[in-house]
Amino acid sequence: MLNQHRKGNVNPSNKSVLELLKLVLTCNNFEFDGKHYKQIRGTAMGTKVAPTFANIFMGKFENDYVYTHPLYSKVLIWLRFIDDIFFIFTGTLDELQQFFDDLNHTRLKSIQFTMDYSRHKINFLDTTIKIENGCLVSTLYTKPTDSHSYLLYESCHPKHIMASIPYSGKHSLFSVFENKKNLYTLDRFPHKRHGFSKLPYSKALSNN
Repeated sequence: MLNQHRKGNVNPSNKSVLELLKLVLTCNNFEFDGKHYKQIRGTAMGTKVAPTFANIFMGKFENDYVYTHPLYSKVLIWLRFIDDIFFIFTGTLDELQQFFDDLNHTRLKSIQFTMDYSRHKINFLDTTIKIENGCLVSTLYTKPTDSHSYLLYESCHPKHIMASIPYSGKHSLFSVFENKKNLYTLDRFPHKRHGFSKLPYSKALSNN
């Protein structure tokens, strides 16, 4: 891939990039409860390169196994965020299961998918997508374990950081909700839904 996208005399060289990447992804020791550990499987946790590396890996996986699969012709929409995938399948349930099983039985054993499917409603990341009147509509989804814990407002972080947290939460809500009127019902108002009801976060949100 590097030779394809970084051609010619580049600095650092592709060989150096690979050596640095290997260093970051393999020398990932960490301490927990007074003991030192080294992660030996999966993409290194916490490193900035991990999402990019995962995206490259999944992109190659898609090119090699997804887009070339005979049943991919039954896929109406295929959307991916790193390793989370939302897709609409127009085939039968047996064909869907076959497609799923084949993707879990490639030579790449390091990636294994789980699947949730429905004819009516599905959760994807922070979004619930459902069919209403023949159309796809979206609303907010939060996991049952979400505690809505945020950075303490009294922290020594710059105030613009504090203000950006509720602003981003509100922006996320407006991006997710198909019907904006639902935002202002009692149980979905941004202050309450995102856990910003306690001052001073509530004040910061109202000012944005």
